[in-house]
Amino acid sequence: MNIDQEDIDNANSYIETVLLLRNDYAMFFCTKARLQAQNGQYEEAKKNVSHAIDIENPQSNDYAMRISDYRNHLSNIKTRELYANVRHDIMDAKRSIIKAETSVEQILEQTKEQADQMKTQNMQMLAFFTAIISFIIGSINIISNQPSYLESAMLMLILAGILILANLGLSILHSTIKENLSKYIIVAIIGIGLIVSGFVLYI
Repeated sequence: MNIDQEDIDNANSYIETVLLLRNDYAMFFCTKARLQAQNGQYEEAKKNVSHAIDIENPQSNDYAMRISDYRNHLSNIKTRELYANVRHDIMDAKRSIIKAETSVEQILEQTKEQADQMKTQNMQMLAFFTAIISFIIGSINIISNQPSYLESAMLMLILAGILILANLGLSILHSTIKENLSKYIIVAIIGIGLIVSGFVLYI
């Protein structure tokens, strides 16, 4: 049964007033303990029930019944306290699980990003070495097939420019343009410059 907090506060106020007038009546301390238990003040509640048991008049006709009632209330308070502690532990465990899941997700995301970066770097390195090998082979073929050194130089410049632009295009496909825009522009200018230089030599 849920009790409105305002009702609990009003009852607490009344019982405090009563205890100022009669602080030797055990039932009042038990009532106060029950109200404290409603507010989650379990230690204070247990102390007040124990105090009620201590000061209850053993000469009264219903002494045994009252003591039994107090002990039942004390047992209920302990049960509520245990339930509250277990609930608190469960909430802590849930928060820990959520935190752990978040950490795992972050680690997985970081690992994925690192793997993507390594893949990009490997692709760029592969493209770079492929371009170098292609340039060397192409240069050998050009020199062997062209009697004129000027024509050989022209074709080698054009080949170098084309390979640079091809390598640049591959790099753009596997990376973020915004992060490396200035570098890409410079490389593109160099590649285009080599091609233009080759054609200028031919003219």
